Amino acid sequence: MMITPLRKISLLLTVALAFSCSNEIEQELESNVSSDTKTEIAQERRSGSTYDSSSYFNKPTGLPVKNFTGTTSSQLQTLINNNQTNGAIIKIPKKTYNWSEITLKSKIQLEIEKGTTIKPLNNNVKRIFSIGTSGNGARVTGVSIVGVGGKFTIDLSANANLNKNIAAIKMGRVSNFKISNFNIKDRRTSLASILLNYIKSNSDNEPFPEDGVIEKINQTGISHTGYGLIQGYSAKNVLFKNLNCIGGVTLRFETDDKTMKDAVKGGGKAYGLSNIYADGIKCTAGICPIMLSPHFTQNGKINAKNITATGCAFAVRIEHGFVEVFDTNKTYALTTSGGNQFKNFIAGKITGTGSNNKFVGVQYKRANGTQWAIRLSDAAVNGNLKTYITDQIGSLKNGKFSNSTFTGVTAIYKPTNAKLKQSFLPFIPCAEWNTKVKRPTDIAMPNGFEYYGPSMGLRSDNTDGSTSNGNYVITVNGNATGFGSNQRNILHNTPEACTGNAYGAIPTTTTPGL
Repeated sequence: MMITPLRKISLLLTVALAFSCSNEIEQELESNVSSDTKTEIAQERRSGSTYDSSSYFNKPTGLPVKNFTGTTSSQLQTLINNNQTNGAIIKIPKKTYNWSEITLKSKIQLEIEKGTTIKPLNNNVKRIFSIGTSGNGARVTGVSIVGVGGKFTIDLSANANLNKNIAAIKMGRVSNFKISNFNIKDRRTSLASILLNYIKSNSDNEPFPEDGVIEKINQTGISHTGYGLIQGYSAKNVLFKNLNCIGGVTLRFETDDKTMKDAVKGGGKAYGLSNIYADGIKCTAGICPIMLSPHFTQNGKINAKNITATGCAFAVRIEHGFVEVFDTNKTYALTTSGGNQFKNFIAGKITGTGSNNKFVGVQYKRANGTQWAIRLSDAAVNGNLKTYITDQIGSLKNGKFSNSTFTGVTAIYKPTNAKLKQSFLPFIPCAEWNTKVKRPTDIAMPNGFEYYGPSMGLRSDNTDGSTSNGNYVITVNGNATGFGSNQRNILHNTPEACTGNAYGAIPTTTTPGL
């Protein structure tokens, strides 16, 4: 019988451990194998059912300990920079700090004492921590930000941060990382608090976070509709574990970003999400704990279990992928006639599709209603495209996620304070709009941007069960609790319960938590 390299290593480890219980022998054996085999071993550990966070981060050893004795972000940045050659464990004592952006370097471990509060210095700060966000130089490796003795707090809840583009952490070209054990206090900041980004880089073919864990984080206050705790644009071999968010979306896997689209549409670079694991993801009074929306990205598998929505619209929200083409010069009038002219113009730029439909859906307005857009079918994308289209989309195709099964999914009904998008309301009977739905007036956004109302169901799934035109299959195994006759899952073919549009008659309210 042929023994694979992975089995050979397993046998060696078994023999060694039979004679010694020390970790040194295991480390010595693993240090003598190829990097490809190490990757196989690591991936085997990660693919098990335990979702063990210790398999996703290897803390560098032999690091000196440095105590942070200052108060300002510039003082901390100087300490980080002075230890960037060999790395360090930097212990940050309990205080309230007001910081600008901190840039982590390789092998820097921030250990932040329980009870510490970190606030942005002013409302011009775009993020508190940056890790690997430059496209130049080597990747950042072996870094961590961890609460010690309990949780610290990143406080973004100042009035000035309402609807501002500010994040707690932005991550990019980083490998072997750990983000763990703290709270985030939000106030509708218009980004997710932790961003896993694609960073345009000439030297890196996978310029996004790889091999890490993000765990034990609670976001309180109330999150911006559609956003919340985490936004994953691109990442590989990452575990998300024990995360909770009030409002918004806890774990948003939406692989759409203009910088990424422009960088990858010509091919040659990896991007998107692959080998992603999620365990213990919770949402309270929001839209959902986990959301998938692939746009133009061919994503891998999302392995998810123990997903709980308490008083949220849904437990899982799934959108189909698409490639869209814009009226780049805003040539066509924003009227019904102008929309049809734009559609016909784009149809004339596509040949070789036979009798196949060239579009998925109809034209629609983007950029705050100032520009027409339309989504292309697989047939159109694979047809002959004129440069007007290829200049926009290059070689991109309708996105998807690999077929996956989510297990242990629970939706718990609450009658109020779930965050609802206006597109959800037609699936609630008209008679209930005035009694069960509220329209907030204190969010500094246009009327209709969001609503508050009852939990709706276990899932919203806009895919149609096929594997074409941006469709894919996510099986959701779980239970809806306490809904009774109020459960209203939204599937691609679910009929609307209300065809009216009396949104302005919905009673107003103030936002809970602000």
